[in-house]
Amino acid sequence: MQHYKPYIMKQTSTNIYKTTIVCLSALILLISPPGFSQAPGKQGEGKKGVAPLLVGSWALDFDRSMLYSDTGSAARFNSKKEGVKTRIRDSFSSRSMVFHDDGGYTFWVAPGKAITGSWSLSGNGQLILVRFADGRQIQHTIMKISPSELVFTVGRTSPVTRLFNVWGLTKLNR
Repeated sequence: MQHYKPYIMKQTSTNIYKTTIVCLSALILLISPPGFSQAPGKQGEGKKGVAPLLVGSWALDFDRSMLYSDTGSAARFNSKKEGVKTRIRDSFSSRSMVFHDDGGYTFWVAPGKAITGSWSLSGNGQLILVRFADGRQIQHTIMKISPSELVFTVGRTSPVTRLFNVWGLTKLNR
């Protein structure tokens, strides 16, 4: 009687690496929430696109902005004196922006003081391009949008370093 040795594949680091990648990929797909694989800026987009979610009034939210900003932004804020921190928080609570359904844009920088212009979307709904009435333009990259929350990276219009590189906003009217 002849005995056969079963074929055993040698475990090389390449085989182990490939097996691990395949298993982890399958696990991520199984446990990820719906919409996980959507492209940036498409979260919550649904069938009608980003524009209907964007239209409306949004209040700048200090805590949400801190949550999504990088560690450099938090460090810049935390390095300020308490009085300055209070003024920054207060200034956030008085700022809002309106994306009008006709393409108009209003940024309320203080009570009674607004900057106006127009807005449009590009990059498959991922980019908000704002054109101000004075000719300046700024482009924001949407990180997250839902019926109640908007988070975007703030575009750069000047060499001045902004305190926060990400702004979080809460929808005022739904």
